[in-house]
Amino acid sequence: MHKHQTKIKAFALALAFVLLASFCVLVPHNSEAVDAPTKTTKQELKKNISKDKKAEDKKQAKKTEDKKTDASKPADNIEKKPESKPTPPPAPVTPDKKKYASPNGYQRMTDGREINFRSAGVIYMHGYRYTYYSSRALYHHNTHNWYACDDHIYRTADGYVVVAAKGHAQGSIVPTPFGPGKVLDYCYIDGTIDIYVDF
Repeated sequence: MHKHQTKIKAFALALAFVLLASFCVLVPHNSEAVDAPTKTTKQELKKNISKDKKAEDKKQAKKTEDKKTDASKPADNIEKKPESKPTPPPAPVTPDKKKYASPNGYQRMTDGREINFRSAGVIYMHGYRYTYYSSRALYHHNTHNWYACDDHIYRTADGYVVVAAKGHAQGSIVPTPFGPGKVLDYCYIDGTIDIYVDF
């Protein structure tokens, strides 16, 4: 009888243990109550990290802006250079037109003689035959770059008599009865130099 009771007690104890264990497994745990503080802490941590990052970005942006402002300001210790006035353009070079005038409107030659070139038509001098080329009769496309002086002979800005010649390179200097001439056009006759005039 005593052995039988012991077995019953042991069986009852084992049954109670099994029931208790299955009760613990079957009853749902209130995990939210335990995890809620952890979840809240994570959310707060994320917010705090986001706030810190925004604050750091603002600081960095302010530093960059301050650097730009400092760079745009002239340094106090650097000497300011005085503003230099722009150099005016040089005055245009033109020949002294009146320098070549003669009282009767004729042309004065380098040897001191005066001649009515228009009437004479031809001058033999310096081994050349000089004739005139009227830019009024046949306008040369460069006439506007030359200057008709008071003796009615065209000259360049630097005072050369404008001529056309054969056998001379453009821009070369040749003698004329009225001073040094500059070849600026082509003449088709050997030994002849055309002098540009405005009559």
